[in-house]
Amino acid sequence: MATLPKGSIEKLLREVVGDDVPISKETIDWVNECAGELLRVIGLEANTIAENASKKENYRISQEHVMAALEVAENGLDNRTNAFLLTRRVLMQNLGMQRYAQEIQELQGSMALESQMKERIASRKAAAKTTSRDELLAEQTALFKQASLKASREGW
Repeated sequence: MATLPKGSIEKLLREVVGDDVPISKETIDWVNECAGELLRVIGLEANTIAENASKKENYRISQEHVMAALEVAENGLDNRTNAFLLTRRVLMQNLGMQRYAQEIQELQGSMALESQMKERIASRKAAAKTTSRDELLAEQTALFKQASLKASREGW
């Protein structure tokens, strides 16, 4: 099973409990196992959702698939009813998976803004490539003239 860096786990625990509380190596190992299991469960669920949604053999897990996996973990939407799944559902609800889903949605919103900015820049560059040299020179001359008029009005 994959594990996270123990230093990171200890740092996160220190943020929660404070520096004055001793944390044993066994506690760090146990939290690391729990975090690894959580990632494994969410990853497997996201993979299953992505695989079922895909029409091709090759597919990618997207943010929507992870969000759906968190929703499954939060609400226990699987049809299987053995004790392990019931326990997992109760644990996931107590852990507050909805908080993670909200954080992902916030990040997704900021990433959408970033991608819009990149698209604008790319479209400007593409437009500049299609503009002839004479048009660019005329635009530059007009901008210099505009700046000169503004400077003379403001008394530079």
